[in-house]
Amino acid sequence: MKFRISVLLLVILIAEFLGTTDLSATNYYISSSGDDLNTGTSTSSPWKTITKVNSFMASALPGDRFLFNKGDTFYGTVIISKSGAAGNEITIGSYGSGNLPVITGRKLITGWSLYSGNIYRVHLTDSVFHLYADNKLMTIARYPNSGYLKIDANIGNTGIHDAALTQSSGYWNGANIRVRTANWSYETKKITSFSSGNITFNSATQYTTAANYGYYLDNKLNQLDVENEWYKDYSTGYLYFYAPDGVNPNSILVEALVKRDGIYMQISKHFIKVQDLNLNGFGDMGINAYTSSNVTVTNCRITNTTNNGILVNGSNIILNNNYFEDNINNAIYCLITGGEIKNNYINRTGLHPGYGSNGSGYIALNVHICRNLTIENNIIDSTGYSGMIVGKNLTIKNNFINYSLLELNDGAGIDIADSDSMTITNNVVFNTIGNIESSSSQYQYGTGIYINAGIVKNTLIQNNTSAFNTYAGIYMDHKGSPVNNKVLGNLLYNNLNMQLLFADFSTSSNIPVYNTIVKNNICYSLSSLQYCMIQRTYSSSSYNDYGLFDSNYYCNPYSDYSIAKTKYSPSYIQNNYSLELWKANSGKDANSKQSLFTFEQFGITDTLSENLITNSTFDQNVSNWTSWPVGQTNTWTTHPNLDGGCMKIKWNGNGFTQGFSMSNPYPIINGEYYLLSFSSAGNHSGSFNIWGFSSYSSSTFTFPQKYYGYDNVRKDYSYTYKADTTDPGAMLSIGLILPDTAVYIDNVRKYRVNVEKIDSSQLSKFFFNETNTVKNISLNGITYKDINGNPVSGSINLQPYTSRILVNEVFIPSRNLHLKVLMEGIYNNVQDKMKSDSVTVYLRNANSPYSIIDSNIALIDSTGSGYYDFYNPVNSVNYFIAVKHRNSLETWSSSAISFNNNIMNYDFTNASNKAFGNNQTQSGSKFCIYSGDVNNDDQIELMDILQVKDATDIFQTGYFIEDLNGDALADLSDVGIVYNNASNFIAIIRP
Repeated sequence: MKFRISVLLLVILIAEFLGTTDLSATNYYISSSGDDLNTGTSTSSPWKTITKVNSFMASALPGDRFLFNKGDTFYGTVIISKSGAAGNEITIGSYGSGNLPVITGRKLITGWSLYSGNIYRVHLTDSVFHLYADNKLMTIARYPNSGYLKIDANIGNTGIHDAALTQSSGYWNGANIRVRTANWSYETKKITSFSSGNITFNSATQYTTAANYGYYLDNKLNQLDVENEWYKDYSTGYLYFYAPDGVNPNSILVEALVKRDGIYMQISKHFIKVQDLNLNGFGDMGINAYTSSNVTVTNCRITNTTNNGILVNGSNIILNNNYFEDNINNAIYCLITGGEIKNNYINRTGLHPGYGSNGSGYIALNVHICRNLTIENNIIDSTGYSGMIVGKNLTIKNNFINYSLLELNDGAGIDIADSDSMTITNNVVFNTIGNIESSSSQYQYGTGIYINAGIVKNTLIQNNTSAFNTYAGIYMDHKGSPVNNKVLGNLLYNNLNMQLLFADFSTSSNIPVYNTIVKNNICYSLSSLQYCMIQRTYSSSSYNDYGLFDSNYYCNPYSDYSIAKTKYSPSYIQNNYSLELWKANSGKDANSKQSLFTFEQFGITDTLSENLITNSTFDQNVSNWTSWPVGQTNTWTTHPNLDGGCMKIKWNGNGFTQGFSMSNPYPIINGEYYLLSFSSAGNHSGSFNIWGFSSYSSSTFTFPQKYYGYDNVRKDYSYTYKADTTDPGAMLSIGLILPDTAVYIDNVRKYRVNVEKIDSSQLSKFFFNETNTVKNISLNGITYKDINGNPVSGSINLQPYTSRILVNEVFIPSRNLHLKVLMEGIYNNVQDKMKSDSVTVYLRNANSPYSIIDSNIALIDSTGSGYYDFYNPVNSVNYFIAVKHRNSLETWSSSAISFNNNIMNYDFTNASNKAFGNNQTQSGSKFCIYSGDVNNDDQIELMDILQVKDATDIFQTGYFIEDLNGDALADLSDVGIVYNNASNFIAIIRP
């Protein structure tokens, strides 16, 4: 019996194997050294071209694999015209060893002839999507050459008027206009007519643009007038090009994108695997699988596509472990039911304004109409619009999104569309910026996690970290009627305007009661101007109730008044609250806490003026103080908790939002610092605000509104700020807003002062782990406290995708060095610009043996400027500055200098003798550090030449130490730099 059962089991296993495995499946090999007349079925008899693959694809069987030789490059589009089967997918992959095989839509362009000036041309029958020179995207000939023109008025959504366009009628006909039509949108249209500043589009824009939005015009030969520009004239077939630095383009690598897709799956082709390929340079998609299901894409590199890196519309899709970079529109755009997108690296997406899709684009990961999809362990870095747009019932967890909204505005790192049963957990979102250069908006709306949807149900936003965003950490903008949403356990740190924002800005009708649960969140602000939470009501005269709030931390060590409630109808009013007042007013946050710590943002080092406030102590009267409007009164009185006489400010409403009491006028100077201090008391608890009014306009302020509390005990306050304008008649204003009706003020003093800035990010230190492994972080001997006041020392362990805030109450202010330095190889003296790169600075003792006191590394920008923070040096002690760049000679300052009020400025670029021993080279009017010490032995000599030459011999590309001129390519120009300096025996000179 046992034998019979075993035989039966064997028969079943064999049947299952045969049912899932096609024994006739074949491997086909493709190599650049092959021949299309070969059988293709062995590595010794490979095919040569993609054309052969496509012609054979009609005969392909489930389980067949088409494998491209690693290290080779293949030109064209792989067209998948057959489906695989479950367990027997058709595979497009690779074999051999070395770099991934390249499938490219780039065509090498040679045979250029001089057309005019520095412009060359070549006859080319192909359509050209984009042009690349030495692997860098070139610019379609445009006007203006940089920046944007501004719209005077729109003509509906079919045109614009700009009086600055004075060209003759018809001049711009046939050109493109690339116009910003909304905060979040660029659109490209053909110009059908132009006359007297009026442009008419060939079709209507999706959004109606408006005055002061930006645009530019391109695709016109007459505007090809600067390097890096090109134009294709389809009527004559000529391609025109003004190459970088005006060189003959025959001397550099010039490639045109002429193929539309890298891999194209015909309609309803399913069960396909794409793996281990480098898909580079296409006019539309790297992979186009618009109607395909059961598709897997793994371990691929997809770069330089014009539209989408991957487009997939189907079910059961897996996109894992891929690398996306420099895709002009979107990296991944999906309409998926079921599947996963995991462990992908998506870098530099949508960074060319106007080149992406109309209406909505420039997105790293657009999956907002997908279902049953998991988005996990992806890194998204540097995106033109939102890092990811998500919706429906997706699971989004353990992703790191950094630097979104670099070209557009009003979006997020994680942008949430209509959703039901979605979870967003343990993600880290940093630096959502908001680009307003070509927008009419004055404000950057960069939010970490943003709900802006008509339907949001059963959505969980939990244990995420959102920091350094220009607008809010989490913003819930309610359009519909949210149901059962939860915001739990998130850490929101140093988001510029507020950490949490709830609003009904986008709703079409008022829904006064929402049921969101908001608990256990840490809202941590780093200035008095940052709110921990704001709740806004736009659509009603009564405040919305946004749900259940409890057990949150509202931490602002610089202001007790870190919660606000705002109403816009029938007129604007904002009430600001300390946590205790918020609890009493709202009945919410019963178990919530506020900061245990109080910090100043500036330390006063010197007082530079007399008290600017006349009658500051109110010993006898309130003269020199005025009030506005009628109903706001200033009277002299006494209060038992204040010193002698004081000023009582009383407000009865009188039809205005608030009343003001104003001091005598006094002068302020732009860039100078001022210290304001005062005492307050009351007969009950309440709040008042301090403003800096300007003599120029009642709507102009010399410092922004700041809120303080009063009570039946004395409170002493001080506030230091930097003036951003010069005003001979500025005034201090003290305001009251109902229901607060009376406050007592005394000892008002204002001085111009010198300060040392206290780095708030060091007082409230932010530690984070954006990786998928546990991170151990040393605290470098500093004893911190957690936000509950418990001491923490030694080191901390952070679990993946988590963060923590620790407080250093004894923090020493940093010393700031503003350095200007240029590196010879990466400096262009014609443009007076340098390629940005990181540079290390060592501060050394002024006396032998010149030991290192401190060091730091920072990014030097295109002007040669960099900013360095140091914590070991002290003021008024001299130090040598030693500069070290990755492939340049270490160079010392000519003398030792000191910090003054924590500031040191040093410019190597304006004279040779700013370097010790005059050890710099002149380039144009500037002086540069010598390039070429690639082996870092403090001299430029034969070994450096050989190292650079070796990199040149293998055509090394990327970011590497032998690339002296920063063009991401090892060539003879790099050899020339190191050879010249070695010939002159250049070496380090130091004390």
